[in-house]
Amino acid sequence: MKEFTLITGASSGIGLEIARYMASKNHDVILVARRRTNLEKLQKEIKDRYQTDVKVYDRDLSNPAVAVELFNEIRNEGINVSMLVNNAGFGDYGEFKDLPMDRSLDMISVNISSLVALSRLFLEDAVTLNRGRILNVASILSFFPFPNYAVYAATKAFVLSFSESLRAELSETGISVSALCPGPTDTEFTTEEMLKSNSYKGFKQMDAAEVARQGVDGMMKGKDIIIPGLMNKIITQTPRFTPRSITRRVNKYMSGQKK
Repeated sequence: MKEFTLITGASSGIGLEIARYMASKNHDVILVARRRTNLEKLQKEIKDRYQTDVKVYDRDLSNPAVAVELFNEIRNEGINVSMLVNNAGFGDYGEFKDLPMDRSLDMISVNISSLVALSRLFLEDAVTLNRGRILNVASILSFFPFPNYAVYAATKAFVLSFSESLRAELSETGISVSALCPGPTDTEFTTEEMLKSNSYKGFKQMDAAEVARQGVDGMMKGKDIIIPGLMNKIITQTPRFTPRSITRRVNKYMSGQKK
């Protein structure tokens, strides 16, 4: 039976590049995102270039019930998902009090609730087979609070903590759980406003294809936490040796807050 890798948020950015890279390694893929036109374009590109099997599902994961329906639909079609890449997510830049509440709640639903739902459903089959791989896309902001990204950073902190906890629970099985924690990456996520802020000063955005390559390679090797880029690795270690009060001050400056 064919084995597929399910990739959410596959229509652009890191998710798109993960799909390309997985296909280049002869893995059949299931692509999930909101924009069907983009999915079908990528589907054709991959099929023409790699001759791998590609299935597409246009779904909005801001409703966790949709994630449940999606996985059950895939399962009912007799499709075997052997690897899960939870990449779908988004973030808003700005002070929490100024951002629309609906956007913040949707962010929590996509970045956390749907990720948890898909992970739970994936494990129902993976535990029975005693094998499988999960790659959850977090962020370097998983490691510390960050003003102007309050909700986003908090959701990514959850993703990292959840991934590490789940990995420990499954340590005696053949299932691995990895967390990809990229820093600034050249994707649609990065806006001009973000680029002008202190948080991006001194940082060179990484190429999404390189981030995807390191993420997939790390997942296949069973790594726990994957942080692409030397500077990003260094930054994520600083909270271990710095008082939280100082970390907050530094992050406040980097976020552009002057008060």
